[in-house]
Amino acid sequence: MPRIWLSTGLSGSPKLIVAWKNFTSIERLLNGFIAIVFLLASMSVSATCSFVVSKESAINFSYRVSGENCKHIKLVDERLVTLRVSYPTMEILDWDDRSKNLIVLILSPVSASDLITHQRSSKLKINKSNDGVELLEGSRRIFRLADRDGNNAYISEWEKIYSGKRIYKSKWVVDYLFRRELSDLKKVDESVMYFLDNILID
Repeated sequence: MPRIWLSTGLSGSPKLIVAWKNFTSIERLLNGFIAIVFLLASMSVSATCSFVVSKESAINFSYRVSGENCKHIKLVDERLVTLRVSYPTMEILDWDDRSKNLIVLILSPVSASDLITHQRSSKLKINKSNDGVELLEGSRRIFRLADRDGNNAYISEWEKIYSGKRIYKSKWVVDYLFRRELSDLKKVDESVMYFLDNILID
């Protein structure tokens, strides 16, 4: 217990009681301030950036990113989260950034219809395969890439862009768009997975 020295007043007197209360209040404030300083000092550059999908939903979007990068992640219609990343560095970009080598990511909670679509796509026949990238039969070019967790990625080829889609950890649907110039589909998909592994909090 801290020792208090008073020039006047005896133990138990009003002066001692007031002095003790004042001291303990100051001590609490100092301890609280010191705790906050240590907390801030121990925090990493990354923090939790969270978005509530809806009051009724148990699924929220949480990311391990800096406060500045959190500003560049957008919640749309309470179900979609969108962000832009550079390639191949996979750094989050401001929406005003006009970089050509970028990937637009759209995340949403997985639904029953997503699982059905994924199951149907897995039954498509292979036209040809090269280094784990399978070109599927169909009226347009669709590529399938196997994944470590058993959820394949499906990448459609359009006139100027590729449009990728995958289920991530059986919880999220991830759509990603990138320019046709980024033709190494396997490397792009691996980069997207690496990015999600590092920022997405289960």
